[in-house]
Amino acid sequence: MIPCPVPIARRCWATWGRAVLLVVPVKPWAFPKRVISPVTLSSVSTRCSPTDFMANHIDLNFSSNSFCPIAKTVNKAGKCYHISYGLRRMAIHLALYTPIHKGLRARLFRVSTKAGTLDYADQAALDAFYYEFEAVGAQMRLHHQWEERGLHPLLASEVPGCAEHLEEEHRKAHNRFDHLITHLDVTRKQSEPENQRALGFEFYLALNRFIAFFLHHLDKEEERAQPALWNLSTTEELTGAVQTSFDVPPEQAKANLVMVIAATNVEELVSLFAHMKESVPTAALQNALNLAERILNARDWETLKSRLESR
Repeated sequence: MIPCPVPIARRCWATWGRAVLLVVPVKPWAFPKRVISPVTLSSVSTRCSPTDFMANHIDLNFSSNSFCPIAKTVNKAGKCYHISYGLRRMAIHLALYTPIHKGLRARLFRVSTKAGTLDYADQAALDAFYYEFEAVGAQMRLHHQWEERGLHPLLASEVPGCAEHLEEEHRKAHNRFDHLITHLDVTRKQSEPENQRALGFEFYLALNRFIAFFLHHLDKEEERAQPALWNLSTTEELTGAVQTSFDVPPEQAKANLVMVIAATNVEELVSLFAHMKESVPTAALQNALNLAERILNARDWETLKSRLESR
């Protein structure tokens, strides 16, 4: 084998039989998110047999740049697991992040579209948009409070460092959103229409930079934290964490439901309402169903109602 030179662009040729391989060593943490490297069964805990992995449909690939340490063992429910990127679904799992995240994405996309079409010199329209945008920020903060109260204690107890990293990003999101609100308020108070339009365009660009940052944050929670919780926690622990989402003031619960119902598909809504059927008072469930009936089209509402009645 030809020895590898020291420079950064190291290349070495190795010959085995008729095969010629180009080996380019790089630091493992330099891999981007979607570049994965194989791990062999021998590097996995001996308590997990190859049969266990195949039976649970576990992907044996991982990338080492995750902020959560790679885990290889048997979880509390006795399932063999291996954390990897993507939604690596166990046999049983609960949607911990995705429904509310769909709602947040939909709301951010709507305000982005509106910010792009708004005439910032139209004072009445600008004022209405300002208060709508404020409400988006308030809902984002309330959602982060729920995550930190309901999911992060469980995550922190199982995977040190994950919850801390996510909470740092929550603080960054709040700070960036505050800057956007301040800028929009300054825009409202300008006396010259030309200034309002110029500042409004800068707001639009900054808003979309914020959305790009926030979408990346949501992706981390769904692609890394959520599979970690599925793999490391019992069904009872996850159910308890989800239950905290219902232990909020009625107005907040209503705002969350409106956002979720408008942004999720019927299959997801059936799961959500089936869980509510078992865990919330009858009056609260009926109020939620009334919301769904008002928001969904006739076909989706009938599907949801019939599916729930048959359970």
